[in-house]
Amino acid sequence: MYPDISYLLHDLFGTQPDNWTSIFKTFGLLLASALLAAGWVLKKELIRLEKEGKISAIKQKVKSSTTQMSDVLTNGLIAFFLDLKSLISSVILMTFNQIHQVLYFHLKGIGLLAYFWEQLWLFISI
Repeated sequence: MYPDISYLLHDLFGTQPDNWTSIFKTFGLLLASALLAAGWVLKKELIRLEKEGKISAIKQKVKSSTTQMSDVLTNGLIAFFLDLKSLISSVILMTFNQIHQVLYFHLKGIGLLAYFWEQLWLFISI
């Protein structure tokens, strides 16, 4: 199995391995593809079984609750930090290959921002 997309492209088209496409890891891509394919097959199978009369659909109205402001704020903060880390990783793409797990899975956001500013300062001072 290929560790990332760059090795797949290297075997298929002869490109350089460990280039900018090495940030796309294939395990998550293949896992997501498998889940989407399984969902599609399950939907088709349930439709087929319903047409044959082996199962029947139940139509029921679902009562929804109101959205809490804390849910909106929590989701907004999570999206903000993931987007911030994605932005930082795209700015420092050259070192991203070595530190991509650290960027997403550490608990010290202040250290990440300090690292970003240090890299930006080094880039500007060149």
